[in-house]
Amino acid sequence: GAHSNHPIAGKYAKIVAEHAAAWNVLTQEIIVATQKNPEEMGSAAVDYLFYAGYITLAYYLALEVEAAHRVVTVVPLSAEFKAAKLASAEFYFARILPRTLTHAAAIRSGAGSLMDIPEHVFQAA
Repeated sequence: GAHSNHPIAGKYAKIVAEHAAAWNVLTQEIIVATQKNPEEMGSAAVDYLFYAGYITLAYYLALEVEAAHRVVTVVPLSAEFKAAKLASAEFYFARILPRTLTHAAAIRSGAGSLMDIPEHVFQAA
């Protein structure tokens, strides 16, 4: 939120803030679901870690964009470096970060689709 008014990194900061709020909602949904069925926690774990990782990386990329475009007096950064940092963030936010939607959908699908598979299905023929 502190960088939401930054002329270049502000749009990324806002997206990260939106994802962080959605992350909080998803976490609460998992807690509620786990109170009804303890298997929900384990079935959500892998997707939740991916979800968290994507948002965490987005946060750090937003900080990098802000830092690269800050007035730097000690080590001046080239225009090429700044453009590369911005291009990396654009790619990540457009092509990678939306993967959180798939992980959230998988979590919200519940434990049943995973836990209801009979054991014999996993045994070698």
